Amino acid sequence: MLEKINHKSAPEEVINALLTLYHQGKYDDVLSRSSQLIKEYPHTFVLHNIMGAISFEKGHKEVAIEHFRKVIKLRPHHPHAYNNLGAVLINLGKYQEAKSNLKKAIELQPDYAEAYNNLGNVYKEMEEYNEAIQVYEKAIELNPQYYEAYNNLGAALGKNEQYDEAIEAYNKTISLKPDFAEAYNNKGIALKEQGKLEKAIEAFNKALLVKPDFYEAYNNMGIVLKYQGKLEEATESFNKALSIKPDFYEAYNNMGIILKYQGKLEEAIEAYNKTILLKPDFAEPI
Repeated sequence: MLEKINHKSAPEEVINALLTLYHQGKYDDVLSRSSQLIKEYPHTFVLHNIMGAISFEKGHKEVAIEHFRKVIKLRPHHPHAYNNLGAVLINLGKYQEAKSNLKKAIELQPDYAEAYNNLGNVYKEMEEYNEAIQVYEKAIELNPQYYEAYNNLGAALGKNEQYDEAIEAYNKTISLKPDFAEAYNNKGIALKEQGKLEKAIEAFNKALLVKPDFYEAYNNMGIVLKYQGKLEEATESFNKALSIKPDFYEAYNNMGIILKYQGKLEEAIEAYNKTILLKPDFAEPI
């Protein structure tokens, strides 16, 4: 998220040192130093951008929004601030406001591939899949190596039930980024929707080879194994997902369905109760 942007007030060498620490992932150190510096240089917009980026990384989304709004106030023609603000707003489900900010970023910088990708995310979350597909394709046109955009394009195509095209997009993602576990997982989901269950299992296994703690892939593999009638193997897969993420309510729901099929009704009810405890409004079947 953090962009290389110009700065005036704070000393350049100090800002460069902060950026180096940021890219090393030393967020706490950067946040501590930036918090002190911003008291001395409150109008240095790059400090607000740094603090906004770190706040977002640490899950402090409202704080991130506050800092990105400050960047926009200080530099109203700075496209990266609008893009960064839009990314946080998507995460908070404020899609209309996110869309407005991302379109402003694109207006200021028409070749801004990341802003197009984020705008595609807005349309995807709003279930406007045709619009999302067009915007992701624009991001890819601007940056043909943009593997995240290919992955997102695949997701939108999958939601639009264009599974062959989705798999093609995931294959392109993997060719650009062979260790991108999410693309293998998403490809497995598309293959499952096509009824290609063995190939789906293969894709989930590749995702887990790259990312052994990928609990979503274990859950998705369990669903496919259940479709194949391999209930014991499905149970094992759901248990692995839960061992990694004990509050993974979807896996508890799926476990409940398996237990019901096995006639273990009391255990099934216990699993459903855990699902409801973790997610009271959850009502999706396997």
